[in-house]
This record gives sequence, C-alpha cells and structure tokens, in this order.
Amino acid sequence: RQIEEHGQDVGTLLTWARQQAPTRPLFLFGHSMGGLIVTYYTLTQSPDLAGVILSGPALKLNGASPLLVAIGHVIAKVYPTFPMSTIDTTGISRDAAVVLANKADPLIYHDGVPAATALAMVKAVAYVQTHWSAFHWPLLILQGTADRIVNPEGSQQFYAQAGSTDKTLKLYDGLYHEVLNEPEKEQVMADVVAWLDKHS
Repeated sequence: RQIEEHGQDVGTLLTWARQQAPTRPLFLFGHSMGGLIVTYYTLTQSPDLAGVILSGPALKLNGASPLLVAIGHVIAKVYPTFPMSTIDTTGISRDAAVVLANKADPLIYHDGVPAATALAMVKAVAYVQTHWSAFHWPLLILQGTADRIVNPEGSQQFYAQAGSTDKTLKLYDGLYHEVLNEPEKEQVMADVVAWLDKHS
C-alpha cells in the first residue's frame, strides 16, 4: 500500500501545480526512492506530463534475494517497522559538508529501512521492471557511476528498456548518490536546465 499512498501525494501535488500554472509544461522530478515512486506513479496513472527527470532512482535494489524477500513478507506482517537495512550516509556525496548536514537534519529518517517499506519497494521495482517498455514520456536520468546507495544498473536498464523515443541518460563518472549535491553540481544543474529548456 505504501507506494500507492505516496502516489496519491504525487497526484495531489500535480493537481496543485496545474492550478498554479495551468498553461505551463508540467514535469515530475524524483530522486532515489522518490524516483521509484515517480516512475511507478507515471506508469500506473498515466499523468499528463511534459517529461520526467529521475536522479539516482531506486529501480534495481541491492541484496533483494528471493529468500530475503520471503523473509521480508513474514516480518512485514508481524513487525512492519522492523529495520531491514541501513543506509550509509557517507555514500550520498563526496562533499563532507553535505554528509554532515544530512546527519543533522531532523526531517531526514536515519534509522533502518522498515520491513513494510522495503517490501513495498521490492513490489514496486518488480512492477516497473515488467512494465518499463510502456513508459513513453520524455525522460532524463541522472546517475552517478559511483553510487553505493542504489544500483546504477537500474538507471541503465530503464534507459535501455523504456519505450520513450525521447530519452537521455547522463552518467556522471565517479559521482555518488546525490548528483545535485556533489562538487560538480553546477554542471549537473546546467544539464537539467538545458534539457528543460529543450522540452518547454
């Protein structure tokens, strides 16, 4: 249910954005798990969008073996908040100040990924991977090649399999998970702006 609930939030946001600027092109941007949510939402709800931008999307999960998934099913039912795995925050950026700010931010969840959330992500990834040829919106994917938090192969596979005739994959050599918070962020932002200008 969790991914669908997040999708409802995306729908509410899109409705609000359309009300604010009814004649402007509408884009969705999703990072990490947000990238998975945006991709799942777009595939299942077919919103009217001018394009989708994904940054380090969680489209291929590390360590999601069939045995672990089976165990996760049981744990999620009896103990949905049980922490299944933790995220190494040093992998978000090569900028130490960004890592420190992340650790100090009270609005960022720093504990282990709850079992129910992990299971919901596994199900959403499975859906996306079996339907990504149906993705037809203009697509920009931003991916650091040294990303340790999500598997960069997910971005490459989605780019290869997406049904979009207008799709771009930007691989940033050596960059970590949050490419917009890396020392090279100005170049990444320039790439995003150039793509938006082309599609607006």
